[in-house]
Amino acid sequence: MNTYVIFWAAALVFAIIAEAGTAALVSVWFMPGIAAALILAILEVAPWIQLVVFLALSAICFFLGFKFFRKRMFKNSKTRMNADGLIGELGVVTEEIDNLAETGSVKIQHQIWSARSANEEKIPAGSVVRIEEISGVKLICKPAKETK
Repeated sequence: MNTYVIFWAAALVFAIIAEAGTAALVSVWFMPGIAAALILAILEVAPWIQLVVFLALSAICFFLGFKFFRKRMFKNSKTRMNADGLIGELGVVTEEIDNLAETGSVKIQHQIWSARSANEEKIPAGSVVRIEEISGVKLICKPAKETK
């Protein structure tokens, strides 16, 4: 068996394993080029032609695939992480929010946070509030009925 056949077959197996092990389209771009080079190796075409076909076909697949998948891979949807994920959520006031007295707390997602009012008004305990922003370790809130 030709050494180049073994090389391209091993490269194809490696690419398949690498792709199966990730969900990031790591080696899918190279598989058609590897397969074409493997066929050329089986037909005993010159190694430099195998390499040129591999590089050309892989480049074509990469650019066409990237153009097709770009919109799906790089969506502008912002995934909020950590505390930023609380913005826009609803919480319940557990201690009256009074900015002048610097008091107030809100329970949200099973956690108690210090809170302040976004519009300087007092918000009584038991009220439902919407989180407008986070400042340091304090939630800045408005009553939920105002933010519809």
